[in-house]
Amino acid sequence: MNKRLREGSLVVFDKGANSIDNIGLIKTDKMQYLTARKLNTSDDKIITKFRTYPVEIIDPKDGVYGLKIIKPSNINHLYFSKKLQKEQLESRARKIMRQIEEAKLIQNSIDKNKKLPKKFRINNALVDIV
Repeated sequence: MNKRLREGSLVVFDKGANSIDNIGLIKTDKMQYLTARKLNTSDDKIITKFRTYPVEIIDPKDGVYGLKIIKPSNINHLYFSKKLQKEQLESRARKIMRQIEEAKLIQNSIDKNKKLPKKFRINNALVDIV
C-alpha cells in the first residue's frame, strides 16, 4: 500500500489489523493512522474513573463525552454516550425478559410432566437442565 499512498496519508483500519508491526510499517512510511483497538486492563481502570477526568462534551444532545489521552507514541480517544448506554441497557433488559418468559414456559412444561418443546434453547441462562 505504501507505493500508492503519499507521505502524510491517513490509513484507517479495524481492530484486526491493529498490531505493533503494522503501526511500525505505517510510521516508517511517514503516514498517519486511525484505528479502533482492543481495550486492556489499563483502559478498564480509566473507564472506571471516566467521570473524574477532564472530559470534553462532544454532543450534548445525545450525551456524548470524549477523553483524549496523549502518550509518547500515540493518542488514545475514549468516548462515552448516554444514548448508547441507554439503548444497550434496554436491549439487555428485553433479552432478560425473553429469557424469563422462556424459563416460565419451560417450568410450566416440567410442572405438567410434559416433554420440553423443541423451540426452547438449552442455553437459557435461567434454566438448569438436569
